[in-house]
Amino acid sequence: MQATSTSPALATCDRMLHRSLRAANVTILVCFGIVGGWLAIARLDSAVVSQGVLENANTTRLIQHLEGGIVREFFVRNGQQVEAGDLLVRLDSTANAASAELFRTQLWGNRARQERLEAEMTLTSDLAFSPELQAQIAANPVVARIAENERRHFDLQRRELAQARELLETNIAQSEAEIRANEVRRGIALRETDLVRADLEDQRALRAKGLTGQAKVTALEQETLSLEERVAQSDIEISRIRQAIAGFRLQIAQLEQEYRRLAVETLEDVTREIRALERDLIVTDDSLKRVEIRAPVAGTVQESTLGTVGAVIRGGDTIMKIAPSEDEYIITARVSPNDIDGILPGTAAMVTFPAFQSLDLPPADGQLVTLSRDRIIDPYTRADYYEARVRLDETTLPEEQRARLVAGMTASVILPTGQRTALNYLVGPLSRRLQSAMREE
Repeated sequence: MQATSTSPALATCDRMLHRSLRAANVTILVCFGIVGGWLAIARLDSAVVSQGVLENANTTRLIQHLEGGIVREFFVRNGQQVEAGDLLVRLDSTANAASAELFRTQLWGNRARQERLEAEMTLTSDLAFSPELQAQIAANPVVARIAENERRHFDLQRRELAQARELLETNIAQSEAEIRANEVRRGIALRETDLVRADLEDQRALRAKGLTGQAKVTALEQETLSLEERVAQSDIEISRIRQAIAGFRLQIAQLEQEYRRLAVETLEDVTREIRALERDLIVTDDSLKRVEIRAPVAGTVQESTLGTVGAVIRGGDTIMKIAPSEDEYIITARVSPNDIDGILPGTAAMVTFPAFQSLDLPPADGQLVTLSRDRIIDPYTRADYYEARVRLDETTLPEEQRARLVAGMTASVILPTGQRTALNYLVGPLSRRLQSAMREE
């Protein structure tokens, strides 16, 4: 009876245990599903952490001059605040200005000569200068005189060529007149020959009948030969005169060819001279621009060596120094070649300073400015890396820490490389190890 009474209770407990186990299994499966789905779907930012050193890009600027010169005016003294572009010193420009004017005058003079030679090369009958050269002629009396001399030279050369060609053309005209005269004489001789031949035929017929003497026939034959000789001489003379005309025309072509050849040869020399003068003028104009020495950055003038007007500055000597009023900090970091994928210049970065770690500060903002195009090998450790230069945004640091920034401080730079799922973070290393192990086997 006792065993029978406990049987329903045991059955009830067993059913409750099975329900609890099923509920637990379902809960576990749901939890695994939710976690697995989150791991597969949730995308997390990936980044590379690199160590670097803080540098001050705005170091003290040395104010120097390439060629040096004589101080004409100076506008600043030690301790004075200046803005970028402010005029510091003006040097004497007399020598440079004179050289520039000389080179410019020579340049335009050679261009006038160049245009004259180009006109001669094309056998142009009139010399017309370009609008640019005409403007210089109107503005510069020296260039105007040079251009006038070139025009006179052009006119003289053209007259000499025209006179020589006119003489040869006159010879050609006379020769052509002689040809026409010889052709007239030849025509007359041909007509006379035809008449004498007709008379000779008649006399031969009469001689055959005994009606005339042999002497008459012989005289007509001699006259025919004489007329034929006159025709042949006219042909020879016409041929000789035509050869002479061809020679005269060849001389005209040779005159024009020599005229152009001299122009081309001289033009090559003038073109080389123009190029040399253009280079000299560029250098001189650049020197004139550097007569005024201006501040490259805003800051404070220090260690000025200027004392009086007229002082001589030697080329390359430091005239003064300017301490920049604003700092610009750059972090030079080393990125491992294994982490270089996905890092591009212009991307945002986060910067932390181990020296401020105790203050629990949030990362400062930065921007990747440059990334070396090839890996660099440290000459001491032989470690290879890519150099990344990150510009620090100082405004994202508290004022107190901003004032404590010092060149040479170590910094950690976080460079984003993209996004990956949480599952990739967990499975990726294991997958790479398995692939490596399979390749080794």
